[in-house]
Amino acid sequence: MVYPIGGLAKLLFSFPIEELRGLENIPEDGPFILASNHNSFMDPVWLGMSVTKNFKKRRLYFISAMFFLFEFMILGVFSEFFGSIKLQKEIRGAFIRSAITQIDRGNVVGIFPEGIPNNSPLLRKGKTGVARLILHARVPVIPVGIEGSLYVWSKSRLIPRLNKKLRISVGKPMEFSEYYDKKDDSASLETVTSLIMKEIGKLINQDYLF
Repeated sequence: MVYPIGGLAKLLFSFPIEELRGLENIPEDGPFILASNHNSFMDPVWLGMSVTKNFKKRRLYFISAMFFLFEFMILGVFSEFFGSIKLQKEIRGAFIRSAITQIDRGNVVGIFPEGIPNNSPLLRKGKTGVARLILHARVPVIPVGIEGSLYVWSKSRLIPRLNKKLRISVGKPMEFSEYYDKKDDSASLETVTSLIMKEIGKLINQDYLF
């Protein structure tokens, strides 16, 4: 969950955001799901600071496997600003219950269908967890494309590249009501996941090849 971030934190972390497009696609109220590509462990921070500018009483909760590796950061330095819905490696889909609890409270959930940060700028195959969440929660999903975060601060670098910039593009809400009764159908889950990943690809000028 991303809490309102103070001026000092924004100064420290917002420096690489060169362009932010599509904020008008963020609903003014009500819950929804954000689905984004993922190249840096800092993506939740940059995305959270960008899309929550017009949030009223909502909070943003991120689901990310990277929190396994950076939990000390979540509990320490950043605990005042944001937390997470934790994945449980040994239980497939266990995050869905926690995510739906937040959605039922009117909050927003962010998810990275590729899983852990991608070491390549090319999109990987999306995992069907995003589709499972959408079909259980029955809310719109908003695709997001982040370009350049791999070069700003990848997980292999101790410090960011100050001369690199990133762009965030927010797509239009997607509805999948025709699939709500097919949440246990593997073919439907693959279809929904593919449709979302294709939209993410369009936002970063890539073809989704899976």
